[in-house]
Amino acid sequence: MSAPHDQQPSRRIRPQSFESKLAAYAVASGAFLAAADQAEAGIIYSGVQDIAVGNQKTVDLNVNDTGPLSDMVVDFKLRQTNVISGLFQTLTLSVIPQGSNEVVLDVGGFAAALNTGDLISSADTLGGGTKVMASYKFKLSTLQSSSGPWRGVDDKFLGLYFDIPGDGSHFGWARLNMTANKSATATLVDWAYETIPDTPIIAGAVPEPSSLSLGFLALGAVGVAALVRSRLGS
Repeated sequence: MSAPHDQQPSRRIRPQSFESKLAAYAVASGAFLAAADQAEAGIIYSGVQDIAVGNQKTVDLNVNDTGPLSDMVVDFKLRQTNVISGLFQTLTLSVIPQGSNEVVLDVGGFAAALNTGDLISSADTLGGGTKVMASYKFKLSTLQSSSGPWRGVDDKFLGLYFDIPGDGSHFGWARLNMTANKSATATLVDWAYETIPDTPIIAGAVPEPSSLSLGFLALGAVGVAALVRSRLGS
């Protein structure tokens, strides 16, 4: 408690007051540790990968390639195709769920381009098989038509629903940036999944403890006590 402004504050801390502060900080540290453990247990994040998808390339996406449920199974494929027929050319970016896996669809049946914060759950319309993300049709290099919600967008998300053998089906997301030059190429930025089967996930959600909790986790109980002592001038 601060001393009145017209008095010189004392720097002496009574032992009981000091110990109680230590106890409070130790409890706070434990709470941060528990919260961080829960976050890590719930969502597994790939980190930024920035994988190019273009030039008739197919990229394999193993959503659970890390974490406690990791395996070597390809869950989805991202494919860019360039089909030429006479005077016509079609450039397409598609996502291809493997096996019984599915992606979130929009009202047109395309793979939906979700926004940050959108909830990915069983309430969404899900579908398997090859799903178009964006497509451009040309005649003699002149654009004739285009379709799909991913045309020229950045920071959008695929909603994923995939099976982990022996553990059930899980929700996840994959973030992509799409080029705006009508080439149907993209960058697979990163992805994440929920480790608890059939549990919804928010697009863009990652296990990211606050900087304050990270500080407490790094210090540990002994470090917290030392920090308190230094701050109190003891």
